[in-house]
This record gives sequence, C-alpha cells and structure tokens, in this order.
Amino acid sequence: MPPTYLTISQRRRRNTYFIIGIVGVGALIALAYAMGWLFVLLPFNSEGYLHNTPPGLFTKLDWKVLQRGQWDEGQDPIVPEALKPLAGKPVTLRGYLLPLHPGKAPEFFLAPKPRGCYFCFPPGIAEVVKINMKAKQNLDITSLPVEAYGIFRVAADPGTRETLYALDDAQLVVRHW
Repeated sequence: MPPTYLTISQRRRRNTYFIIGIVGVGALIALAYAMGWLFVLLPFNSEGYLHNTPPGLFTKLDWKVLQRGQWDEGQDPIVPEALKPLAGKPVTLRGYLLPLHPGKAPEFFLAPKPRGCYFCFPPGIAEVVKINMKAKQNLDITSLPVEAYGIFRVAADPGTRETLYALDDAQLVVRHW
C-alpha cells in the first residue's frame, strides 16, 4: 500500500481541528470549574444560618483526628485521647451537610467532603459528625461549605449506636473558602 501524503491545506485543516479540539476541551474544563464556583453566587434560603462567627471561644476540631475514632458493633467506642477533654466544650468544625431527612430539618450529618452518592460510598462512623441545631431549628440543606459551632459530644453508650460524634446546640455559618 503506497504511503499517504497530505497536502499542505489538508495538514493545516487537520492541525486546525486539533487546536479547536484542545481549546474546546479546555473550555469545557474551565466551564466545569466555573460552575463549581457559580453555586457560591446563587442565592439559597439562608434563613437560620448565621452571617458571622458566634461570640465565644471555640476549639477547632480536625477531621484527621476525628477519623481515628472507631466504633465496631457491640464494642465500646474508641475515641482519640486528644478529643476526650473536648467533650462538653464549645468547638467548631468545617465541612459539608449531608441530609438525614428530606426538606427542612433540625439535624444533619457534617462530612469533610461534599456529598456525592451517599449510598454508593457512605462515610464511616468516624467520618461524620451529627449536627443537632440549637432550639431544634429547621434549616434548608445547602451544598455550600459550612462552619458548625456547638457543644462537642462523644458517644459513651455502646447500646445507643447513634453516632460517634455530635455537635449539640449547633449554629451554622456558610463559608466560601
């Protein structure tokens, strides 16, 4: 089979299509990135969310420390030593809300990453913190990052098996970080 030779105009056309393809893929990536930031600009029902940090001193929790906790079926919970002194104290934690109920609710899970398919890749027991809103206030769920402020609670009773960590009397601030 004889070799195929492209004319100059055919090579230019091929190169033009290649460049258009590269630019098109780059534009799609840029659009996807921009859409990730657009949700920050879109309005949501912020009723019940704080606009500023609440007054008081709050100890910042670290997800890496929280994730070292364990709680196996029928066993006592294992809580990292660094967290035990924080039980009953005001703390703060950044993350993303995972709904426990459809619509407005007074309780959520807080996770370190935005939600995807919760049923396909459910977080482990030490990868979520239950948020119990102050005065059982019902809030709309948001996909925006939040900072939760509340009283830290660790599981003490293996019979309840509710959650390993919780923030009671919580207040939420939407953060754009």
